[in-house]
Amino acid sequence: MKRIKTSKLTIQPLLKADHMAKLKSKTQGTILNANYKMEVLKQEVYRLAKVENTMQLKFLCNNFKKFDFRRKSIWQDVLCKLQDNHSYEQSCFSPTDQFRELFAEADKLCNETKKIIEKNSLLIEQLSHDTADLDELAGEFMAEALTLKSNAVTSALQAHRNRLN
Repeated sequence: MKRIKTSKLTIQPLLKADHMAKLKSKTQGTILNANYKMEVLKQEVYRLAKVENTMQLKFLCNNFKKFDFRRKSIWQDVLCKLQDNHSYEQSCFSPTDQFRELFAEADKLCNETKKIIEKNSLLIEQLSHDTADLDELAGEFMAEALTLKSNAVTSALQAHRNRLN
């Protein structure tokens, strides 16, 4: 049988050498081997999944529904998947400084854009009020123009009658 050497100890794999090598716990720095107790596996899986029993675990992920949790190898597979997922979530929650700078700049631009949009909304509202005022003035001037035109026609007729008399 081929031996896998790690920095902590040497493991003799049972069936899958690569699988056992992947089972290094990233949170506690231990390595799972064939003698790893099932109860410890369960506790670690429950802790990472933040559940209390297998029913909740099966509800957590559709892929887990088909697993037979009476087998130790299933618990090891689930632990491996949860550890990979856990490390992915940790990397998402702790971005590098470069990403932090980019996110800060994006937030700053977003806030500036919101301010510009608010300012433009106020300007559009003011323009709409001004347009309504201009429409009202135009209506008043139109009425006044019609009155003046009617007065001009009336006075022209009056002047024409006066000349005739």
